[in-house]
Amino acid sequence: MVVDKDVSVAELLKVAWDSRVENFLLFIFVISLAVVMSIFKQDRYTAEVLLMPTEEASGGGLSAISNSLGGLASLAGVDISSGNGRQVSEAVEVLRSRKFLISFIEEQNLSADIVAAKYWDSNANKIIYDDSLFDSSENKWIRTEGGRNSVPPSMLEVYEVFKGDFDVSHDRSEGFVRLKVTHYSPYAARDWLLNIVRKLNLTMREDSIRQAETSRLFLERELERSQVADMRVVFYEMIEEQVKRKMLASVREEYVFKIVDPPLVEEEPSEPNRIVIILSGIFMGIVVMFVKVLVQVSSQKARVLED
Repeated sequence: MVVDKDVSVAELLKVAWDSRVENFLLFIFVISLAVVMSIFKQDRYTAEVLLMPTEEASGGGLSAISNSLGGLASLAGVDISSGNGRQVSEAVEVLRSRKFLISFIEEQNLSADIVAAKYWDSNANKIIYDDSLFDSSENKWIRTEGGRNSVPPSMLEVYEVFKGDFDVSHDRSEGFVRLKVTHYSPYAARDWLLNIVRKLNLTMREDSIRQAETSRLFLERELERSQVADMRVVFYEMIEEQVKRKMLASVREEYVFKIVDPPLVEEEPSEPNRIVIILSGIFMGIVVMFVKVLVQVSSQKARVLED
């Protein structure tokens, strides 16, 4: 149906008033849908943690030695720089990477908690699963096979769901990193954040130890080949640098980031925003009423023209 562009405000008001009971009932119906949606939508909780780079990762500690030897090390084909924020930026990108998150999900066996969780039973402190997807009593998937909904879900599918509930923000000027996880269970959200930070530090530690050992072995071979006294001194200093780096990485659990503000078990849900849902329902109710009245006026005009 084509809406007449010459419809006047007076005509709209007259038709709206004449059908005020219908319009009111329609308005109440739309708002009721919004209220029902806000009531039955399950609560979700967001845990967050604030991280600060350690002295070594942000450019302190051994970085002064690295800066003094960096030029000579690069000539020798060895990268000994780790400070000046580079390691922090690398750790943030590792956090956001698909490889890291999939590895975390697999290690913690979180596929069911991420994909099949339906709501959280606060009395029993237990995650309730969608029984059309996952049988918690037998700990097995029962989804219908076919396409992306194969049994069990692929790690890529689980990753895509988790990525929507995981947020990483990095303040490059100050170096602080804030992580957020949203889930039906506030306990799960908190524990996942703690485990993510623990795994990140462990991953960066192991990588740093491996790089330091590889560099040390290379430098020792170059030292044996070099006959120049000055270069041998430089090689000794670079080897010492790698030994120190390996030692520090081996003893520091909080290798790249330390927790400034730990995640808590949130008492208030972050989702859904029921006020926004109801206000949206009121707005949609007004829009639906307006469209109804506009169609009524246009229909009346069309009938008059036909007569």
